[in-house]
Amino acid sequence: MIYTCPCCGYRTLDDPPGSYDICGICFWEDDTVQL
Repeated sequence: MIYTCPCCGYRTLDDPPGSYDICGICFWEDDTVQL
């Protein structure tokens, strides 16, 4: 399943929120601190 990056809005994240995945568009790291 593909998840939406909360920073840029593109659907680029392969893992659920909090998984430390990195967006290929804006390079935002998905962690619970930055939300």
